[in-house]
Amino acid sequence: MSNHFTGLSLGPPMGDQRLDLTDRRPHVALVQLAPRGCCATLVGIALAALPRIVPAWREWIPSPAGVGLAWTFHWYYGLLFFLGGVLGWWVETRHPRWSREFTFPVASGWIAGESLMGVALVIWENGPDLARKLFGH
Repeated sequence: MSNHFTGLSLGPPMGDQRLDLTDRRPHVALVQLAPRGCCATLVGIALAALPRIVPAWREWIPSPAGVGLAWTFHWYYGLLFFLGGVLGWWVETRHPRWSREFTFPVASGWIAGESLMGVALVIWENGPDLARKLFGH
């Protein structure tokens, strides 16, 4: 299996990756998640525990939610999260009053705008086919 954006090899495929959701025994789900979930679980626990264990490092320990999202999304979203954080930090140090008032609304606008643009691109690409299927033309 290869990442088509970077060409990095992610190792051989592990067969059928789907979970069996018909089996209601909890230990079966844990065993099915073991190859993929153990590492993520350990990292999440460590990131949640580290600020309590070493409070002096609290500022330098990444958010467990941010790390989880970075593992879920494509690499460029993680890069964009990082760049947005650096930009937010820079604005906060240079213009703290402006930052308190505008950082959250501007970030929310970027997120909403990106989502709306994604929907618009899907409609642009698939709209004619969908219209033909819906209206039978």
